[in-house]
Amino acid sequence: MPAKRSWRWVLVGIVQWVAIVAGLAGALWLVGAALLPTFGLPPFPLPAVEESPLAGWAIPTLPLIATALVGAVHVAAFPAAVIEVVQRDFVSPVATTLEQARSA
Repeated sequence: MPAKRSWRWVLVGIVQWVAIVAGLAGALWLVGAALLPTFGLPPFPLPAVEESPLAGWAIPTLPLIATALVGAVHVAAFPAAVIEVVQRDFVSPVATTLEQARSA
């Protein structure tokens, strides 16, 4: 029987999928804009950000960069999370059992 998931994990899953879809859409948009002229089709203009610190940046670039940054943060945090779970769920119970066996 599967364990009931917390609503937070559902929210994290939704945010993760939105980030993935946004990153893929930005990448496909940029690749499409770059490849259309090679097939003899007219290039389409990329909309750019206006009046902000990111002025001049192509809008499809922003979700691609945001997705890469979110991925980098999670990749950096992943080893520490794995070590914590291994310590809590495997190493500590085994150490406790060994101590109990030695004291008996």
